[in-house]
Amino acid sequence: VSFVAYKLIGNHPFYKQSQVLDFLTESGFQTVNYWICNADDVNEIKRILEVIKNTNFDYNIDGAVIMFNDLKEFEDAGHGPKCPKGSVAYKYETETATAKALSIDWQANRTGRIIPILNIEPTEIGGTTVSRMTLHNFGWMQFKNVAAGDTVVFTKANEIIPYLVEVINRPEDRIINIPENCPECGIRLVLSNDASGNEP
Repeated sequence: VSFVAYKLIGNHPFYKQSQVLDFLTESGFQTVNYWICNADDVNEIKRILEVIKNTNFDYNIDGAVIMFNDLKEFEDAGHGPKCPKGSVAYKYETETATAKALSIDWQANRTGRIIPILNIEPTEIGGTTVSRMTLHNFGWMQFKNVAAGDTVVFTKANEIIPYLVEVINRPEDRIINIPENCPECGIRLVLSNDASGNEP
C-alpha cells in the first residue's frame, strides 16, 4: 500500500495549491504531479490533459482534477452537495480490449455462492495482461449471455478490475458448462433467487 499526498488540512502559510504540493514533496511525501495553465486557454488545458494521459506514473489513473491554483479562489467558489465547485474531475475514455472466451470456471465464495470466472485469451490492456475475470454471479452471467467460445469486449473498472462489457460474437458451438454440483464439496446445487439475480 502506498500513500500519495495532495492536500493540507488546517491552517498553513500557503496561498497556492502548487506551493502545498511543493512543500509536501520537500517534506518527503510522494505527491501528485501538477501542471499550471491559463484557465481561459481551452486548447492548453486539452494539451496538458493529453500529456497527463500519456505520462507513466507510479500508480494507475483514470483521469485528472482541474482546480484553481489560488486557494482563496478555490474556497470562494464554494461547495456543491458532493464536492467543491473550485475543481472538476476529468475522466479519460475507458480503454477496451477484445478477446476470445476460452472457458468458465466455477468457484465457491466465502458465503457459499458459486461464482463463474471467465478465462480468456491473455490480452494486454492498460499495461497489464488479463486472462481471467469474474462474472459476478450466475444471474449476471445469464444477463450478459456469455459462454466459452464467444468473443468478448472488456475493460478494467477503475483501471484495475477486469470487467466484461459485452459479447460481440456467439458461435454455434459455444459452451455453457453450468455445474450441477459444488466444485468445492460436491454437494448438489440449487438455484436461489435474490436481489443479485439467479445464482447456483
